[in-house]
Amino acid sequence: MESNQLNFNTTTNWKEETVKDEKLHFQAPETKRLKHYELDLLHIVPENKEENKPFISHTTFVDSVIGIVEHVFPLQCNLEPNILVKQPVIGRIPQAKGKPDSQLQEFEKTIYYNAMRVVIPVPITSELEAFNLTYIIGGFHCYNQSSDCKKPGEEIIKIFEGFEDKRSRQLAIKTCETLIANQLESVRALEGRLFNFVKRVSNYPGFSANTEM
Repeated sequence: MESNQLNFNTTTNWKEETVKDEKLHFQAPETKRLKHYELDLLHIVPENKEENKPFISHTTFVDSVIGIVEHVFPLQCNLEPNILVKQPVIGRIPQAKGKPDSQLQEFEKTIYYNAMRVVIPVPITSELEAFNLTYIIGGFHCYNQSSDCKKPGEEIIKIFEGFEDKRSRQLAIKTCETLIANQLESVRALEGRLFNFVKRVSNYPGFSANTEM
């Protein structure tokens, strides 16, 4: 794990990343922005052929991150996730396997995205307003078909924190932890790891975080 405690007194150097990870920076031409409900309604869940079971869905991962952040940071506002996806895999339902593409109905089409990044703005301090910055916690999730995964059956998860420029949406990642999701026993185990990360990075002066799960 790479780690660096944030210092709000040095936000003039916010672009200086501690964690250099190209996977966390989605390039605009390669990505699509989705609403949370779109990811939930339209995105199917592929199966891990190595283990003969479904992967953790992007929606489950996003919901887990939001739930943990809302628990640790008891803010009086709704947290709106910014979701980007890339590497789409387009398919069809079995009943439409013989149809030409031009004749497919919308309900006969399927899609999932191999890689997804979620960024959650967390308004925990007003000190950043002068710099047009937002403190963020986010996550990256990819299936083993993605070019971001190196081994068959891998399901990569990254959880990170840092800053986002409100105008350009440019990110500076300060702390990041990588997990192999399919080595975890359950979604509950994933949530435990997410909670430990968020709790660890939430110790800022003047802010009272909930550190009990």
